[in-house]
Amino acid sequence: VARCLHAIPPRRALFCAILAAASATKMSAPEAKPLLPGHSSLTSRRTAAADVESPHSRRPDGGDGKPKEPSGLKGDWGAIALLLLLYTLQGVPMGLSGSLPMLFQERGVSMMEQAVFSTVAYPFAFKLLWAPLVDTLYLPRFGRRKTWIVPAQACIGLLLLSSSLRVNDLLGPVGEGAGSDVRSLTALFFVFYFLAATQDIAVDGLALTILSERNKELGATCNAIGQTLGYFLAYVGFLGLNAYGLTSLGSFMAFWGWLFLGSTLWVLGVRNDEYTAPEGGVAE
Repeated sequence: VARCLHAIPPRRALFCAILAAASATKMSAPEAKPLLPGHSSLTSRRTAAADVESPHSRRPDGGDGKPKEPSGLKGDWGAIALLLLLYTLQGVPMGLSGSLPMLFQERGVSMMEQAVFSTVAYPFAFKLLWAPLVDTLYLPRFGRRKTWIVPAQACIGLLLLSSSLRVNDLLGPVGEGAGSDVRSLTALFFVFYFLAATQDIAVDGLALTILSERNKELGATCNAIGQTLGYFLAYVGFLGLNAYGLTSLGSFMAFWGWLFLGSTLWVLGVRNDEYTAPEGGVAE
């Protein structure tokens, strides 16, 4: 070996020496043994199985045998539309009552009488007094929330239709000193507010049960949007049409009365007031 290395150029000789040392070290090193019997074969089988498996062979349900949970608003579109409708209808009596002070001004109603009329909004402030009854008393076959929503909404619709025949007479003609029957109008709209507050209690509970767990916070969004929209349609819509002589308070209330009764049929068509997972999803 010495003679051969002496005959080889210095750079090649160094390279050959490194290769020879590495080969000697590999030959002299003892073979590593597995710590546990069968460990090496088990590891090799797992590695082979992982190598054989491909992304295309994985199950679309996640591999655990359970269907995927729906994401986004899937399965909640119908519930959101229903909540928006119910909350919008709740804002209608509020908007109508908000427009009456403007009509009182045209008829020379005193500020004291207008202050008396402002008490119609008290039911929404004290609805917590009968809210426990709405939550606990119901007909199981009819539905926990529908037991209160359907009667309250139907009563509002019927009261709008019946009062539309007399509300113009109670309001009186336009002109200073014409006067209005403020006490009768106060009692009428107090009942409207009481029915709307009762419906609001039931609809708030409906929002907690009809929406999926991931979208429950949208109930408050539907509340804010719906009641604001209903108030705007009744308040601005009526005052705008009335300013051009296109409608009166009685005819405007009759229109909303029929709409209340029609929407009650939709609520009746709802099978249950609990969340139901869409087909292929997981109930939450």
